[in-house]
Amino acid sequence: MRLLPCSCEGLLTWALVLLVLSESHGDCPAPQMPPFATLGDSALNESYPVGTTLRFRCIPGYIYITGSKPTIQCLNDSTWSETPTFCERKQCKIPALENGKVESSGDFRLGDEAKFICDGGYRLIGPDTALCVLYDDNTVNWDKEGQYCERIPCERPPTISNGTHNGDTYGDHYTVGSVVTYTCNKDFSLIGDPAIECVVTEDGRNGKWNRPAPECRVVQCSRPEIENGKLTSGFQASYPYGHKLQYVCNPGYTVMESEFIECVANSSWHPDPKCVKEPSTTTVPLPPGRNETSRTTPSPGIPVSTVHSGPTQSPATVDPGPDSATVAVGKLSLIVALLILIM
Repeated sequence: MRLLPCSCEGLLTWALVLLVLSESHGDCPAPQMPPFATLGDSALNESYPVGTTLRFRCIPGYIYITGSKPTIQCLNDSTWSETPTFCERKQCKIPALENGKVESSGDFRLGDEAKFICDGGYRLIGPDTALCVLYDDNTVNWDKEGQYCERIPCERPPTISNGTHNGDTYGDHYTVGSVVTYTCNKDFSLIGDPAIECVVTEDGRNGKWNRPAPECRVVQCSRPEIENGKLTSGFQASYPYGHKLQYVCNPGYTVMESEFIECVANSSWHPDPKCVKEPSTTTVPLPPGRNETSRTTPSPGIPVSTVHSGPTQSPATVDPGPDSATVAVGKLSLIVALLILIM
């Protein structure tokens, strides 16, 4: 066999060319799928030639992010171009709630929950939560709808005997914040607060009146007879409910509780007008040589009090001095002794 002559330099050149061609025309492996996206109708191949561009589309319930490009390309180094996230969840219509607010665990997109909350004085009609879900036509919407906030109502205010109120007698509609005022017929006095208001109950869903309705009664207090005292004004035979009088006590007497009295619902005066005798004192003299002390002789029912005038001494240091009777007996004994000696 005859060998053909060859150039070593030429062989090296061809080897380099083949190596470059093999590196530049290698395949890219199957790409990693972008989040929330699919390749579409075609299946994913095991490899792709350099220069191949793949276009993706979002899965149901997702849409393209504005400004993103849902494509990747097989580069000359047999790698894929950067694979960004270009799909995001679709957004449900943001619900409106008059006289209330809607809170969400996110920004009202697929899978987020909305919570409906009414303002004070209102109650929610319908479910208090809703979920953003996907429907068969690839649209998203809330699984529960129709919520609204209703003004909390109160029952009809009670009627009273011998009186009326200024409530809505035609529409008979009362809600939180409604105020009803009562008045009495002629010659009747209104006992209690004249107005009641519709307020929210403890459960936050119902209404109630904040206090019982007042009463209408005939109230007349006769002129009070005050022993050891007299009225300062208002000299008449009887007085209506709520009327106030003032009285004073005669000299030597004092007011028992209050100088003002009021005609109350049971046609009596409160507090009971009463004058009591002031306490009196008498001075009892002590024997000579004692500390000047005056003891009070109390009137019946008045506590005993002792008043000291001048310095006081403890019992252990007080020297009462000789008793008057003792001094007289001593002088008489001395005179008798002298007479016996003279005789």
